[in-house]
Amino acid sequence: MNRTKLMFVSMVSAVLVVVLIGGATFALFTANTTNTGNTFTAGTVKMELGIPAGATYTQLSNELFDIDEAAPGDPDYVREVVVANTGTLDFYFRFNHDRTDISADSVQAAKDDALAAALLMKIEKKVGSTWVNHVPTTIGEFYTVKGWTDWQWTPAETLAAGEVATYRITIRFPITIGNEAQGGHVTTKVDVRAIQVKNTTNSPADWNMAFPGM
Repeated sequence: MNRTKLMFVSMVSAVLVVVLIGGATFALFTANTTNTGNTFTAGTVKMELGIPAGATYTQLSNELFDIDEAAPGDPDYVREVVVANTGTLDFYFRFNHDRTDISADSVQAAKDDALAAALLMKIEKKVGSTWVNHVPTTIGEFYTVKGWTDWQWTPAETLAAGEVATYRITIRFPITIGNEAQGGHVTTKVDVRAIQVKNTTNSPADWNMAFPGM
């Protein structure tokens, strides 16, 4: 066989080897398994205000106080309110009480301010069968409704998911209220705010992050 034929046969043989290798089937040991149904559900911070009703409560739908023709020396006006944690996460919560009526009439505004400065208020928490001062903390002490904004938010309380806490709000018309408050009108709101307990420390920074400017 001459050199030309030998080179041709060698090239053909090489091509056949490549084709045979390329067309071969290889088998490897393998395995596969799947973990399905992975879910991530966010917890909830939810609350309700209610009125005590035996061992439970009914949801609050109207104002706590609607007092007309009040006079100095009236018996204390007392209302109980329930704070209920209806979410899935424990939370810290705080009360605030603020006036929402600022009259544009200077004469009426003076009467309203005089009444707000004279009205006394306190919040107590029910612990077992005993009422304990919540704000102010001194037993028997009151704050004026007008002065409420001077100290802003009450100390935070912790409420577990599914639990309730009962509070008593007392308004007093002292016998010492003078004529400057006669005809005065005060409208207020009770504000309750909550933040999660988990991953927080109940710090001012936590509250400000949740409620900027608080």
